Amino acid sequence: MLSIEDLTLLQAIRETGSLSRAAAHLGKAPSTVSYAARQLEERFDALLFDRRRYRLQLTPAGELLVNEAARLMQDVSRLTQRVQQVANGWESRLWIVTDELLEFEALIPVIHEFDALESGVPLRITHEVLKGVWEALREGRADLIIGATNEPPAIPSLRWMQLGEMEWVFAVSPKHPLAKAREPISRAMVAQHRAIVVADSSRVTEGSTYGVSYSPCRPCAQRFSPSAMASAWAGCPGIGSARY
Repeated sequence: MLSIEDLTLLQAIRETGSLSRAAAHLGKAPSTVSYAARQLEERFDALLFDRRRYRLQLTPAGELLVNEAARLMQDVSRLTQRVQQVANGWESRLWIVTDELLEFEALIPVIHEFDALESGVPLRITHEVLKGVWEALREGRADLIIGATNEPPAIPSLRWMQLGEMEWVFAVSPKHPLAKAREPISRAMVAQHRAIVVADSSRVTEGSTYGVSYSPCRPCAQRFSPSAMASAWAGCPGIGSARY
């Protein structure tokens, strides 16, 4: 197992190309660095340094060890930073769940601002729909939810704020029979057609739907993700509600 001192030594030798310059860089006696280098070779039972020339060169085995040592030093540095951050209140990772109604493009500027903090905290962003968003937070599958609809359920220590309001309008494809119907369109006329609605992603409840707010339409309603509703309207003889 390589220690931090071993990793630092290998990096110094690689950068300086000399045991004496590596010793000066590390503030150690050349004999100490030379002994440490030989100890490494004995530990790995391999020739790591080619000492036949004026400038110290690495053997192929030494190159492999130094390259991996450099990677390990970066990993150790990142780990040290992460441990300190978590100790100071940062999350070890941030799991964000959004409702599919929220366009992902709206999150990109926020993600850039978060990355600018250079926290190293990994982000995991997934999507749920309707009650499935709140359910993810309640069941620990999310640290933060964005774009959840309706009033929040009872969740201990929940803090939330309203981002805005969303309006819906009745919508059909231009090719749909109701598009040519004389207005006003009655509920009886609407009930004759298949509804295109968004399916709730709740795993523990029946959930709810949005896309239709009228009396029951045909029982065989089609359930789509929000992003697929426009395509469904264009290609299917269905009715529903669209964001205004």
